Amino acid sequence: VLSLQIPLSEIWFRDHISCPHGAHLAGYRASTLEADALEYVSFHVEELGCPHCQARLEQGVLEGSEEGRQTMRRSRQRVGEATLVLLNELGKA
Repeated sequence: VLSLQIPLSEIWFRDHISCPHGAHLAGYRASTLEADALEYVSFHVEELGCPHCQARLEQGVLEGSEEGRQTMRRSRQRVGEATLVLLNELGKA
């Protein structure tokens, strides 16, 4: 039974239970949140250091700039190209 126990904190982080909604992260990024929401999101992102939300914030910053959009397009294109190569290799097997 003890081997089946999972720390509660692991479940919260794994399932993103405490992560703010995307709209709150966008408001945090734009500095438009009300004080209580700002306090929570700031704590979650900065103090707890949630890597999931930090990545979502970074992605939002990238999506908001032309350079970021180009980088993301190139990344998606490389993933697509790699997928085609893999599918072709699997088709030969």
